This record gives sequence, C-alpha cells and structure tokens, in this order.
Amino acid sequence: MSRIEKTYRQVIDAFLELMVSQPYGRISVDSISRAAGISRVTFYKYFADKEDLLWKCFEHVYLDVSQQVERVDPVTLLSDGKPLTYYVFENIRQNRDFYENLFLGDMPYDFQCRLLDHISRESFRTHELIRSHYAGEVDYVRINEFLAGALFNLIRTLLRDGDWDSLEMAEFFTALVAPGLMQMCNPGK
Repeated sequence: MSRIEKTYRQVIDAFLELMVSQPYGRISVDSISRAAGISRVTFYKYFADKEDLLWKCFEHVYLDVSQQVERVDPVTLLSDGKPLTYYVFENIRQNRDFYENLFLGDMPYDFQCRLLDHISRESFRTHELIRSHYAGEVDYVRINEFLAGALFNLIRTLLRDGDWDSLEMAEFFTALVAPGLMQMCNPGK
C-alpha cells in the first residue's frame, strides 16, 4: 500500500471511529485530522470537505453490498437466491453505528439526496433483466425512485426501532412492492 493510500485509509478509519462515538454534526475537520494523525492541509489534499469524506466512507462501507448484488431474476425476483434488499439490510445491520449516526442524526440534505439517487440508480441497474423481460411502456426511473424512497424510510424505521432479521425484512419489502412492480411492468395481466 502506498503512502497516499495509507493516509487516505487512515482518514477513512478515523472518521468511521468518530462516527461511532459522536453525531456527524459534531465531528469537525480538525477532529478528523487529529484522529488520523494528519494536518488539515493534508486532509484537504484528499477530500474537498467533510461531506466528501462522508460520501467516500459510505462508498467504502456500502461497497460490499454493490459487489454482492447480482441482477434480479425477472421470474423469481431474487438475486443469488435472496431478495435484493437482503444485502442492503444486512450491510446496514453489520454497520449499524455508521448508519444510525446518519439516519437518526443530522444527515446533511445534500448527502440524503445523493444517497437516494444512488439507491435509485442501483435499483435501476439491478432490475435490468426485469425491464428486458417484461414489455411495456413504464417509467422505470420513477419506479426506482419510489423504491428508493420506500427503502430509505424503512431503513430509518428499522434503525430507530431495534434489531431485525435481514432476510425477513427483505421478504417483507419484496412482498409489499413486487405485486405492484409486476403489474406496472406487465400491464393487462
């Protein structure tokens, strides 16, 4: 690992540690820099600002999910034998402190918009086979925006209410949205 990669990783790790112990809004670039053992100047060589770091941390924490998720089978609506949202719920459960701090704390509005857009794009990407399997003139972008909003709010509720079984929650989410999704994708049936 190069020195640049090592410093980048130090900042990510320091920020994630701080996210466990204090609300996002109380974390400053100074505190991140101190925790990472670097100067503010060095921080800004790697990140535009704290929100840029937050997004890169999200990508780091979430990367496992995007690598695990295959495209959704248009017949079974499963990805590798499980509902697509299983991987999302499981990642959030495993990184609960990070997500709790965001969803139940003071998530920046720009980050929230960016997150919803990311979920919508991932949903669109992973539902490619469904779009190609079912004919029809459907506004798939709008469907994915709806799914992203529903998932976002369910995540917030789960984090607020306690622990959950990821497979059970994924099956619940799928049972709620699949009939409408299939009706929209295959009108007249």
